[in-house]
Amino acid sequence: VNNTNRGIRVNVEGEWRLNTTLISNLGYSFMYSENHQNDYNYLLVRLQTGGVTPIGTSLTEGEFNAHYLNSTYYSEYWIDGKPRDIFAQLKATKVIQFSSGSFTSIKLGADFKQADNNGDGLVLNPLSPPGVTDVQTVRPRSYKDIPAINTLSLFLEDKTDLTLGKTRLTVLAGLRYS
Repeated sequence: VNNTNRGIRVNVEGEWRLNTTLISNLGYSFMYSENHQNDYNYLLVRLQTGGVTPIGTSLTEGEFNAHYLNSTYYSEYWIDGKPRDIFAQLKATKVIQFSSGSFTSIKLGADFKQADNNGDGLVLNPLSPPGVTDVQTVRPRSYKDIPAINTLSLFLEDKTDLTLGKTRLTVLAGLRYS
């Protein structure tokens, strides 16, 4: 058994104070993360069937010749993952001062997220799988075959702080569309 995990992560974040009539400040955030995960396994498999077990190795429908597994055999397999995540956000904020202790802060922005995996997934010899049940064997599937998840969101938020005598009232409300 051997396991390796290497990765890199970059994160950039900042705020630009504009103090214009429309925008008080402009904030930005960017994150990129990429890993390479590799698990190697070599094991002795003992089937509970007590004899030979037929397994299907076809990836398509139809009738095919079956292969047979002995009740005990060695299995060697890898799990190769290369996950990647990207996040970017841009938001504009306008602060409106009502009095010395009362103000409202309005934020308008967008963010984007992407998650995918370019690894080979489970890599094995289908004639010596790491596990078998009565009706199913483990079959390889590349992570590359799974589409990336992309999410774009727009948001609007308002936070109002009011001083009412000796009492402070804070109201926060927002909308998000993804």
